[in-house]
Amino acid sequence: MMHAAGDWWLAERPCAREELVEDLTELLWGMLGRVPDRDEDSPRF
Repeated sequence: MMHAAGDWWLAERPCAREELVEDLTELLWGMLGRVPDRDEDSPRF
């Protein structure tokens, strides 16, 4: 997803780089905050 957003931004440049980084960071951290804690029995990678 981040790679695709970077490719899109390079082609279109609809906003400042700093704005894109801030938006993607907020999106990523927001998504990580919704991931449930891993159970002890869950497979380890």
